[in-house]
Amino acid sequence: MGDEIQVEDAEREAAQRLSKKEQAAVRRAFTAFDINGNNTIELSELHELIKVLNITNIAPEDVERRFRQLDTNRSHSLDYQEFLAMFLAIKDQYQCTPEMAAAVLEKNPPARTSEDIDRLGYFLYYHVPLFGQFSRAMRMELCRHMKCMEYEEGDWIYTQGAAADAV
Repeated sequence: MGDEIQVEDAEREAAQRLSKKEQAAVRRAFTAFDINGNNTIELSELHELIKVLNITNIAPEDVERRFRQLDTNRSHSLDYQEFLAMFLAIKDQYQCTPEMAAAVLEKNPPARTSEDIDRLGYFLYYHVPLFGQFSRAMRMELCRHMKCMEYEEGDWIYTQGAAADAV
């Protein structure tokens, strides 16, 4: 997942890595997630918002694990610095460039990690319109088994009457 972001460095990291518009959006999200208005976000508030927003690509255990890691002052809530560090870490986890997607596709499918599959699924969802039509479960299953193969012009990928076990 890359380097962990230290909570005390979160605002500096955000200033370097996020546009002003993204920074403002994160601040608005923090305010919206703070349901009870106490300038912190409790785990229960985060779970409720994930449920309301129908976010299905992040497992509850991952949210809880990340929440505990970032609650550096052990207050059982996240202040803005801690929330910002969580946002940056999640963004890093799901970021996938075309080069990263190609590297995952070059791996033999059994060698792909769950992180590889998540990144590839994220990339396909946002960059290949066809994959946005599939359910998340179907997209992840495709990412688990997809192979990248190069063909020369004129090569047949499928011929009528042949066993169609690969496309």
